[in-house]
Amino acid sequence: MKRFGIISALVLAAMIAVACRDDSYRGYEVLLERQREVRVAVGDPTIVRGSGPVDALASLDGKELFVWAFNRDMHDFRKGEDNLYCLIDGHAAILDGSSSLTTWKGDDAEYFYPDKEERTRRFDFFAAYLDLDEDVDLEDGGILEKTVDQVSYKTKLDGRRDIMLAKANMPLNDDGGIKDYAFSYISASEGDMPIFTLDHHLTRIDFNVQPGITMGEVEAIRVDSLYMDSHTNAEIVIASTDDSRLGINFDDVHEGLKLLNDDGTDIDSSLWNLVMINGDPTDEALKEIQKQQCRKYGGSIILSPQEDYLMTVFLSDMEKDTDDIYIPREPVPNTIRLSSGGGFLPGNRYLVTITIYSAHVIITHVQMIPWETSGTFVIDRDADYDLLDINLRADDLTLSPGSTGTLVPRIYISADGKLQEKEVPGVEFSFESFNPDVAAVDGDGTVQALATGTAWIGIDARKGSARGHCVAKVTVN
Repeated sequence: MKRFGIISALVLAAMIAVACRDDSYRGYEVLLERQREVRVAVGDPTIVRGSGPVDALASLDGKELFVWAFNRDMHDFRKGEDNLYCLIDGHAAILDGSSSLTTWKGDDAEYFYPDKEERTRRFDFFAAYLDLDEDVDLEDGGILEKTVDQVSYKTKLDGRRDIMLAKANMPLNDDGGIKDYAFSYISASEGDMPIFTLDHHLTRIDFNVQPGITMGEVEAIRVDSLYMDSHTNAEIVIASTDDSRLGINFDDVHEGLKLLNDDGTDIDSSLWNLVMINGDPTDEALKEIQKQQCRKYGGSIILSPQEDYLMTVFLSDMEKDTDDIYIPREPVPNTIRLSSGGGFLPGNRYLVTITIYSAHVIITHVQMIPWETSGTFVIDRDADYDLLDINLRADDLTLSPGSTGTLVPRIYISADGKLQEKEVPGVEFSFESFNPDVAAVDGDGTVQALATGTAWIGIDARKGSARGHCVAKVTVN
């Protein structure tokens, strides 16, 4: 049983004035007449190895939160629990999904603040949710790397671990001022306990998949698997005398991480046979059919924050009148970027919608969606043109080799249940050719026909937080 401090005799209030002549928290006078137990809580409530992303406090029920408490004034993070340098050294607190309070792991585990003449000793509290295998014990030697002023943990990401960190801050005074002086026997005597607001330090991505509207010869396409390129070797700085160092550092190694179901099992490819929608891509009835066939693909994948990601999709296709025979094709690499720039940020969640036109042509669209714990990002949509109400179109082109043409995107706004073409000032357009050997396109939409064949040109529109996307067909003959 871990116990720190001894039971104190009644100490007169006059002794408080002597004991508090340093810069520890100056509270009102208290009688130091009993031990003060260390209890910690998870607040907000903002908050699984392989448990998946954390969406709410209830999903953490029974999970372990590792806690450290170091002496602010005499720190040496290499020391174990000695009551001078370190009060708690990575001991696990068990989370309760029905309340914010935690309990220490182990039947006899207890911690008490130093009392008597040591009652003003001040401690900084750190916590980490690391989603570890059940047989990993951080209190075993050699797992953590410790220096005088830092504790870190090196691990490998697998696409399903949600890493969250926190440093506990003192609560507000009644007048709104911050109690800055860390946690001690005195703060505990006034009812103040360390409360952790956990922050996600990785990026979460979900996927939707839908068939494209096309006039090709392929009848159906099967989605076999999907991989996302990510940094995987991580150094997690759990505790530090410098708050700016808390977080996750990565080396230059990238690996492809496979998207799995929410329960960690492989996605059954036989359930992902997409029947192509044949017809005019501008046909509203066909667009409605496409919308109905858009489905969530797999679970979430948790990656290192990056400027962009290389996504590789493995597909098989079935041509018309081939007796349901699917032929595996070469994997399709696709770079996932935010049209607004800035990269994919830690603590944010993104939805990537994948539209598959053939085994060689896919289009992606990225948008921000809420992550229900800390890190949630609220999209401020443009006041005039909402993302869901903008439809982008462009006429197809037919060119001869060596000639040029211009794609002119048109914006349609949903009004009174109908789509109406509208001039929208301040819209930024970008163009990308998915068959650059056949036709190239510049930033103004000017297409240069290079060789006989068919090229698909992706067009993105952006105004504020509003987005639009379409695909134009360029035939060169």
